[in-house]
Amino acid sequence: MRRRRTAAVAGATLVAALWLLAPAEAWAHPLGNFTVNHYAGLTVAADGLAVDYVVDLAEIPAFQERASIDRDGDGQLVPAELVAYRTTRCQRLARGLRVQRDGTLLALATTGTRLTAPPGQGGLDTLRLECRYHTDLDLTDGQPHTLAVTDTNNPDRIGWREITATSRHATLVDVDVPNRSISDRLTDYPEDLLRSPPDTRQATLTLTADPTASTPHSSPARTAAGPAANGPLRTLTGLLTGRRLTVTTVLLAAAVALLLGAVHALAPGHGKTIMAAYLIGQHGRARHAAWIGSTVAATHTAGVLALGLLIATSHTLVPERLYPWLTTISGLTVAAIGAALLHTAIRTRTGHHAHPHTHSGHHHLVAGPGSIPRRRELAALGFAGGLVPSPSALIVLLGAMALQRTWLGLIMVAIYGVGMATVLVITGWLLAGSRQRLDRWKGRSRHPRAARWATNLPVATAGLIVLGGVTIATRAITSL
Repeated sequence: MRRRRTAAVAGATLVAALWLLAPAEAWAHPLGNFTVNHYAGLTVAADGLAVDYVVDLAEIPAFQERASIDRDGDGQLVPAELVAYRTTRCQRLARGLRVQRDGTLLALATTGTRLTAPPGQGGLDTLRLECRYHTDLDLTDGQPHTLAVTDTNNPDRIGWREITATSRHATLVDVDVPNRSISDRLTDYPEDLLRSPPDTRQATLTLTADPTASTPHSSPARTAAGPAANGPLRTLTGLLTGRRLTVTTVLLAAAVALLLGAVHALAPGHGKTIMAAYLIGQHGRARHAAWIGSTVAATHTAGVLALGLLIATSHTLVPERLYPWLTTISGLTVAAIGAALLHTAIRTRTGHHAHPHTHSGHHHLVAGPGSIPRRRELAALGFAGGLVPSPSALIVLLGAMALQRTWLGLIMVAIYGVGMATVLVITGWLLAGSRQRLDRWKGRSRHPRAARWATNLPVATAGLIVLGGVTIATRAITSL
């Protein structure tokens, strides 16, 4: 008994320590690894409109875009390819900017292009494309004119969308966008807006010519620095991107990947609350906890590998659009499991499958069919908990692929999964131990209410599982 208590305390201490040390889920780009961010700076003059257009691609869309840049497919981006890409890409983006003067559509001419690749994480770069456009305007009649600009580029990609408007020798009588960029042209994202970034896709201006009028220009561009990562992920990135790999380097990378997997398992998600309700309400044991934790990790690892393969082979795939669907499937699966458990628990409670017996003054709950965890339920619960891939694990895999070290990325993702499984199994083991202690308390209790409370517990936990699944699915559906 003392050994069991000592082991339980040690396990709880380990979980608590990892929880306290765990950083937030690592996002290399301030807005997330999947984002494509847009900025359009409009400058109106008496004779024309200048548009400063910037597209900032985070690591994963930048990885996908490499296929469009690397035309010969040799894995190297030479200057000629970079020039060809930014020229054709800016021309294509110009067609997605609709500029209308008093209802008449105007054509934008490209006057300049620039392409840079600020460093990201996992050996991956981000991409920053700057396009400058111009179209003629005639405001010399002195009458007010309406200018409408709509950005229709990349409509399905999530991210920051911002439009500003300034003037030179023209008066902006009415304008519905600010005159200064709050993100400094996508180089410095305000932290207080990261959770709800602006989504401005249209600007309407009423203006007249005025030789003496002007408004300030937007702030000059700064060099976009690579976003900071948390310590473990930055360490793993450095180990994977080193020019020379040794046995020691690989072992260190494996240890860091194991830690990252453990930390990720403690982050919100993976159905730990639902797993707790299941194990406590369904007489879960240590082996059941091990089965759930291992299935979560295996499903998560397979999901990362599958999504990484899709991203590497498809230029048109919008990976962030898959996440709400995967989360919806996960939530519906959990809700279905909970509904089945609730049905069984209600039947048991009404006496069809279980009833309290008294022996030597003690009350016991005789479990009926369905009250013991079944393997298919455990597998389904683990599948639902691991269905949504971790962005940080995906970054590690894609970074290794970009460095032509795919084999190393596969190993690190697998070890990442082992780290997840370890923490989830320990957590489940502690929960199963709680259920066993609860059963012993019921056996020692002489009060009839103990048996009734124990009979109602499966109903309550099954209801919690249904509620959790429905909540997960509803939130995901609303984001589609």
